[in-house]
Amino acid sequence: MSIWNLEYALIPFFGWVSFILGWLVIRQWPAQAKRQIEKAAQYVARGGLVYLSAEGKRSANGSLNPYKKGPVVMAIRAQAPIHPLYISGSRKCMPPGEWKIRPGKIVVLFLAPIETVGLSYDDRDELLQKIREIGKSSHRRWAHADEERA
Repeated sequence: MSIWNLEYALIPFFGWVSFILGWLVIRQWPAQAKRQIEKAAQYVARGGLVYLSAEGKRSANGSLNPYKKGPVVMAIRAQAPIHPLYISGSRKCMPPGEWKIRPGKIVVLFLAPIETVGLSYDDRDELLQKIREIGKSSHRRWAHADEERA
């Protein structure tokens, strides 16, 4: 299962299937977004897996966007581990704002899980910073791969 924003869910076929197989978050409606995150947290607490982006959306220039607290709060609420992923190369295959998927190479790194058992809502900022540092480190190491594939 996954959590998608409205813009992504509107992409023909791939976005529609993603919408059917997950939860739709409309960022402009905070109460709706919180309800969807809570539903996802309940699903995770029962043993389900959920994919979502800590950045919320891709940046226009390839840099990392600020991380959102929703994924961290959801994992803490469910007392479930966070399994960070780093994805490189998707910007060439599907540039932000475009709906056409282009051929190319995408690298997905599965990073070490981060436990949340015993953490509380008060730990969210520290956990978010830890995840952000992992993202920055991966980005420094792999962002050049996007440029080489250009």
